[in-house]
Amino acid sequence: MDLASGYNQVLVAENDKPKTAFCTPFGLFEFNRMPFGICNVPSTFQQLMERMFGAQHFETLLLYLDDIIVFSASVDQHLQRLNAVLTRLHQEGLKVKMEKCCFFQTKEQNGDFGTFVQFWRRKFTQAVPTRDQRATTVADTSASEPVSDWLVEHQARLQTAFDGTRERIEMAPRLRKERHDRDVRDEAIAEGEVVHLRNTGIRGRNKIQDAWSPTRYLVVRAPGPGGGVYSIAPCDQQSKVKQVHHSLLKRAPPKFMAGVRPKANWITLSWVLMRARKGGGLRALRGLWQPLRGYCPR
Repeated sequence: MDLASGYNQVLVAENDKPKTAFCTPFGLFEFNRMPFGICNVPSTFQQLMERMFGAQHFETLLLYLDDIIVFSASVDQHLQRLNAVLTRLHQEGLKVKMEKCCFFQTKEQNGDFGTFVQFWRRKFTQAVPTRDQRATTVADTSASEPVSDWLVEHQARLQTAFDGTRERIEMAPRLRKERHDRDVRDEAIAEGEVVHLRNTGIRGRNKIQDAWSPTRYLVVRAPGPGGGVYSIAPCDQQSKVKQVHHSLLKRAPPKFMAGVRPKANWITLSWVLMRARKGGGLRALRGLWQPLRGYCPR
């Protein structure tokens, strides 16, 4: 038997509701019933089930979270045990989902580990219509084939895959956390790392450990209409960044995220300074700052 909606059948205590608060575009909300995704929810639900069926666990049934397996030696005994389990669930106010329940099963459903492996190997090859090299390799690997023979046969392919993965990892930009003991202002520390361009109005605060490992890209400020100052927030929330580039690695300029208001756009400091240096100052960046007008915080 499988319970309906799982954890959502359990009410949350009033004192614990603020701990489940989450943010949405329409405000903050709290859960009235126990949600999925909280670290101690599985153990709490398992304790509830153990409290309900603790004396029967391993004697007449098996428990795992919201799944209950009732076993017996005869039909009459099975009816009695099912009645006891369903009565207990009714007393506690818990419901089962009939579509996910199976009653009076006379065949062992678990199987062994070998059956499990063969099942997933067959499903994997069916899920890949093209049957590329990876699927073919898995399908052609026999359980009786020695591991050493398989490694010798596929050594070249495995080495190529490993070298390609290592090369991509080495070539990717490595973003490190900034070092607070190094604060560079109004000076040029290396080519491409200018933090202040005089006569352009562009200022920034750059924290870079070394030339080959750029850290987060920090606040950039430029004059706005009416003498105000518009900011591009630092790139410290990596989940909001769609593409991160750095001029030291000769990457393409960053792109704005589609479908997001301009205030959520992110830009690297180095690329902004490079554009200003090549294009004659702030005039070349007019098209860049224009989308931010009226949206960025002062």
